[in-house]
Amino acid sequence: MKLLRLVVLLSLLSPFLMAAAHAEVMLLDSNDWKVGLSGFLEFDSFYDTTRGFTEFTGSTAVPRKGTFSGDNGRTQFSMRNSRFSFNVIAPETEGWKTHGVLEIDFLGYDPAPTSGAGVPSSSESSFFANPTLRIRHAYFSAEKDDLQVLVGQTWSLFGWQPAYSLASISVNPDTGTLYERLVRLGAIKSFHFDLNTLQIGLSIERPTERDGKIPNVVAGVRLAMNGRKSGFAGPNSDIKASPMSFALTGTYRNFTTPENPTTSDTGEKSYTAYAVAANALIPILASSDGKDVSNTLTAIGEFTIGKGYGDEFPNWTGGVVQTFAGANVAAATATTNNTNIDPGLGGY
Repeated sequence: MKLLRLVVLLSLLSPFLMAAAHAEVMLLDSNDWKVGLSGFLEFDSFYDTTRGFTEFTGSTAVPRKGTFSGDNGRTQFSMRNSRFSFNVIAPETEGWKTHGVLEIDFLGYDPAPTSGAGVPSSSESSFFANPTLRIRHAYFSAEKDDLQVLVGQTWSLFGWQPAYSLASISVNPDTGTLYERLVRLGAIKSFHFDLNTLQIGLSIERPTERDGKIPNVVAGVRLAMNGRKSGFAGPNSDIKASPMSFALTGTYRNFTTPENPTTSDTGEKSYTAYAVAANALIPILASSDGKDVSNTLTAIGEFTIGKGYGDEFPNWTGGVVQTFAGANVAAATATTNNTNIDPGLGGY
């Protein structure tokens, strides 16, 4: 078992270092365009009693006790979760409020350093000192009359992310939590009833398997009861008063595979996948005035069920290897090797 992980954030050391670690600047030009620059430096220091993780646990299996990796620990220092972002707000035009966001961090695709026999996939020095830049968010948003239209890479609408994603002392995501950013086109319409807000959302998202030819479709509803709030912090955000809310979302996606994987036939077979997510934020001890978050207690719940949505859980494979890797098919052919389905989504 992983018995202990210590995470020390630079911002916790002192008020002076907190100010030095985070910066946010907003510039305004003569035409009322606003350009925001922000970011933070994060120093993570952690000790694990096993050797199975980097900055985050993700869905990686905990090394078993009685194995070399399960009985021996490691210490790691990392700055890879540091990030910077640009935010451009355009002048309001015919009632439309528009802005664009580009956020970059250093958690790009860098295979974790390996030990033992064979050539390491990357060295420890390269992994921590020369990390790869990654697009975290890159989207354009326009709002008018309680309608928001969004296009670009950001959180999936499935699970109404990130409204119910838990904060953590380690780098997100937490195991078993919906946590996915992808390219999508979506819209959310809000309706206000006294202190309550009903939102209806629709999102056309990047297909989980590009060879499926059909984009993912996500739809959902969310009810926020603004008369009862309590303190809650989403991933990498400050604690703020959040209303009691409930969300129900569903996703549809399509996959294709060769109709006969053991021959060179060009026919293919289509599979339909779907999933449903139910989320809730319930103030157990509510804020006294709807603003003060002290002495509040919040319960967060998430339930999902379906098939073919393993991509919503980063690094999770369920032990299913690449669908059409040679050992998975009786006679691997060029046809099967040309089919692309990520690990954890399905297999023969």
